[in-house]
Amino acid sequence: MRTVNELRTELDNLVLLNPDWGNLVICYSSDDEGNSYQKIHNTISPAQVHNVLDYDLEVIGYLDEEGIDKENINALIIN
Repeated sequence: MRTVNELRTELDNLVLLNPDWGNLVICYSSDDEGNSYQKIHNTISPAQVHNVLDYDLEVIGYLDEEGIDKENINALIIN
């Protein structure tokens, strides 16, 4: 399971290798095998999911919606 801090460190290291890479499009895979890829279009949304250890996550709600406050956030939704 990836964390924001791990991703930040990796992105910072990549941009140190080549500053132009900071302008590249970010994509995500539709599955673990990389059968298709899509671009990330939306901003990151803080959310509460039922169980972060589950493979398929069930979103309970987003920050400031449906009674979800900062203390309940346990995931960030990228798309």
